[in-house]
Amino acid sequence: MRVIYIVGAMLALSFATFAQTVGQVTGLVTDPSGSIVVGATVTVINSQTNVARTTSTNSAGNYAFPALQPGVRRGTTGRADCAH
Repeated sequence: MRVIYIVGAMLALSFATFAQTVGQVTGLVTDPSGSIVVGATVTVINSQTNVARTTSTNSAGNYAFPALQPGVRRGTTGRADCAH
């Protein structure tokens, strides 16, 4: 009987997570010469709500914004030590 309860709980949890719709934005930041940019600030802004999320690129120049709700977004990048 214990196995049936575990399977039932797993099925119930899978239906709850199946109904949730999220996505993610990932990318790579490079400079004009094609070199990766470490520590760049990347911001995504939901155009409908103006809610912003910010992260920094890792040692490979990659960034990720997991678990984003559906919507239209715009993004910005920058570094504090770069001249604009």
